[in-house]
Amino acid sequence: SGAIASLTWKIGSHEVNAGAWVENNDFNQARRFYPEPNIAAPTQNFTRFLRNPFTTQWEYAFETETLQLHLQDTWQISDALRLNFGFKALNVENNARTITGPNISGTIDVAEGFLRQAGLNWALSDSSELFGQVARNARAFVSAATTGPFSTTPAGFAAIRDTLEPETSTTAELGWRFRGEGFEGSLAAYAVDFDDRLLAIQQGAGIIGNPSVLANVGSVSTRGLEGAIAWRPVRNLTWFNSLAWNDSQYEDDFRSNGVLVPVSGRQVVDAPEILFRTELTYDTGTFFARLDGSYVDERFYTFLNQGSAEAYELSNASVGSRFPRL
Repeated sequence: SGAIASLTWKIGSHEVNAGAWVENNDFNQARRFYPEPNIAAPTQNFTRFLRNPFTTQWEYAFETETLQLHLQDTWQISDALRLNFGFKALNVENNARTITGPNISGTIDVAEGFLRQAGLNWALSDSSELFGQVARNARAFVSAATTGPFSTTPAGFAAIRDTLEPETSTTAELGWRFRGEGFEGSLAAYAVDFDDRLLAIQQGAGIIGNPSVLANVGSVSTRGLEGAIAWRPVRNLTWFNSLAWNDSQYEDDFRSNGVLVPVSGRQVVDAPEILFRTELTYDTGTFFARLDGSYVDERFYTFLNQGSAEAYELSNASVGSRFPRL
């Protein structure tokens, strides 16, 4: 349950907007076991919610209370130049209550009072404009027994509840959009500084039952360029191409089970460096044909970049017809 509201004032060349987001989210999570005497020919219908478990290992009730306020001003300096700046204040409180099982009752919250943002849009001509933005953001914690700060023992939660920091990011982007006779496109550069990355750290040998504990393990820096262009050489025919380059690196080493993990300077897992897509489309409204291809660069799947998934290419072709009267 919740509510979203906003109010806008227009004062000369300024448009001021203030708003609020209030939400209360209740979530129950449990691990239950149900009897099934005949494994070869199950008697229960597993496509429906089961009833009458023979035991419940654990059950918790979570409540997430969200309050976000924002204030922004859009300033139309001239017909060509528009600025936007403002901030939002965020407070998210996560509460856990134990119904049965190990006690993980408690509260943890994220309070960020000044998440600032500024942007611009500058029309260089009727067919060309610059755009840019700088924004600060924060991520609230997760309310669950299987992920986030509550997915540990009571002692583990007590150790982190007053020291754990939320993940935050500062993103900057600057780009150029353009169009002409039969084409349109864009070029953009971006940078993201991501701080207080959260990771579940093993607290000793897992085989003896030691739990993982959520911890802040440093920063990530991302730098990238991207471009796209759509060309229509003749009627009904469009050729679209996009190319993106991304460099995402871990900035800090961290320790797991007392062992140094030297990830500083290594590439972020599952973050390809190059992405490319091309698509040729012919569409009259009734008849259409499409040929497209994409390329995804190598992606690492280990923090130390010792294992990777190879780059791959994917092609598709389709042809069809539409029948509006049917």
